[in-house]
Amino acid sequence: MKKHPQLVVESNFSFKNSTTFFSQRMTKLEYTDNHKQKIVYFFHGNLSSEELGYFMDEFSKMFLQKTNISQVILGAKNIPTAYRNMLDHFDVSWFEIDLTLAKNMIKQQESTKINFKNRIERSKYHDALLVFTEGFLGADLNTSWDDFSLLVSDQQVSKVEGESPNCKERVFQIYYRHQLRYEGLIQITYQKRNELMQWPDLLTVCMTEVNSLNEDTLRNDVFKLSIDFQTCVDWNTGYLFTEILCDDERLTERDAERIQYILQKWNLHHNYSFHLAEYDQADLEYFIKKLISITLLKSTAHSKQPIS
Repeated sequence: MKKHPQLVVESNFSFKNSTTFFSQRMTKLEYTDNHKQKIVYFFHGNLSSEELGYFMDEFSKMFLQKTNISQVILGAKNIPTAYRNMLDHFDVSWFEIDLTLAKNMIKQQESTKINFKNRIERSKYHDALLVFTEGFLGADLNTSWDDFSLLVSDQQVSKVEGESPNCKERVFQIYYRHQLRYEGLIQITYQKRNELMQWPDLLTVCMTEVNSLNEDTLRNDVFKLSIDFQTCVDWNTGYLFTEILCDDERLTERDAERIQYILQKWNLHHNYSFHLAEYDQADLEYFIKKLISITLLKSTAHSKQPIS
């Protein structure tokens, strides 16, 4: 539903953001066409009376708020007939989604798009991604936000496996109110595509508190957050989107809400995107600040320390 909005909304709407609420077994998805928004409440299983009540409560709140939301939609794996009849009576949009049928639909849609031109475009953006990651590894990533300062080393280290490097990394430090609090690594992992070429695969942040830092803990016993380049790049347009979700089952709903609140406080909550071939220093700054911030907040939540 994120990668293929047409499964649930009109084709002119694009995915904007999502939040998963584990206690309700529900994901709230937001779509936009730059003028209006559509909100989808998708319950992961068969819709229960309690979950229907939660949706109706959220649905009623929309009428009390003056927003640009044009439609609120209910989705579930299965919706009982009585609930469907009631939703139809009140003209509330709903849908059921069968995972097997959805996968087959997506597979069919993607197969129809694969032609010679698209293969050329995909190759071009793969090249652009390779250039971006090489530039990212050498760029000035030092920045600051709120009470935090990020210092990233100039030195880039390659980890060699076989005849070519499969991982490149840079060391960083995070200062909180001028005191060194965290250290870690920014890693880019590569996968071989053929005998001569390898493509960027994962961007990973490894982070630990400075008082527990040593060579072994930095690489093995630290909190890690990874971004899969193959899924966060729109291969049709060449845009890299920076939405980094807090959909970790180890996080409580309260932790996820706190993280979203703090990101908003730090002005890092936007679903920000930039073109792989046309980004500037401001794009890099937003990207690295958001990546480091979410790693920091999630690691703090996992360690059960208070998120200040």
